[in-house]
Formats: sequence, C-alpha cells, structure tokens
Amino acid sequence: MTKIDSVGWGNVVIDGQKFDQVVISGEKVIRREVEKLEKLFGTTHVVADWEQKLLMEGNPEIIILSSGQGGVMEISQEVKEKLAKPGAEMKSPRPWKGEVSSLRGKNPPLADRLRFLLHSSPPMERRGILKREIKVLLTPQAVSEFNRLTSEGKKVNALIHTTC
Repeated sequence: MTKIDSVGWGNVVIDGQKFDQVVISGEKVIRREVEKLEKLFGTTHVVADWEQKLLMEGNPEIIILSSGQGGVMEISQEVKEKLAKPGAEMKSPRPWKGEVSSLRGKNPPLADRLRFLLHSSPPMERRGILKREIKVLLTPQAVSEFNRLTSEGKKVNALIHTTC
C-alpha cells in the first residue's frame, strides 16, 4: 500500500522517496511531466488527458485531486465529471442478468424478447456500474485524506500538486 510520508512546498515524500509532483495510480507513483505540461499548457495547473487516464486506472473508488498548497490549481467541472463518469472500467464483477417484467403476459416472439434484453437499459445500480467519488482538496488535506482512505482499504488514486 502506497503511503505519503510528507508534503512540502514543491515536494512530496512517498514511501521514503522524494518527488516534486505526482500521480498515484494503484501502487504506481508517476512523476508528473512538469516540463511537458508547461510546454503544452503554459502551466502545471491542469490535469492533462494522459494524467486522467492514469487516475482512472485500476477502477479506484475515489480520486483525490490536490489543488495546491493555496488552492490555485482549479480543477474544471469537465475534468471532475469525466473522472467521476461511470464506464466500462467501473463495472462490478457481477453482470446484470436483465429483466423481462414488462414482457410478462404478452408472449412476444423469441426474437423480440432477445432484442428487448439486448437493448434495454436498467438503472445504473442494477448494471453494477459505480460512480467514482472525486475529492478536490488543498494539498495538505489531500495527503491526509489519501493516507486515511488507503489505510481503511479503499482504492484511491491521486494527483498531488505540491506548489501554489
């Protein structure tokens, strides 16, 4: 289990190793590509597409985004929605069996029954699709929350922005 030992202005220590800014994806700690972010966006105050993919890897229950020491890094609503959005990665191990209650008593042909089962869309909770919780916190609080949640056995990925 990954543990964040400490965080300061411009650095974070994880499992005894010092980094500047990171994405934590499962057991992987990936240094943020600060130079690439600055070249492409003029700032590190963004969550790039490749970082979003890392944050969604491994089907985390919770994604923590640190907004910096002073909260200068603003996380757009679009990014939060994309990260929280249920999708194929979030399907539970129990597949949805479907239901035919609306067909009972009608005795439609087999082809119509199969078409109904293939194209009907049950509520999300019956399909086993979860919605990730997204937490945007100042960096010190993000670190504390990450450590607390992972110690409770939660699957948590995080982006730790250590400045501003």
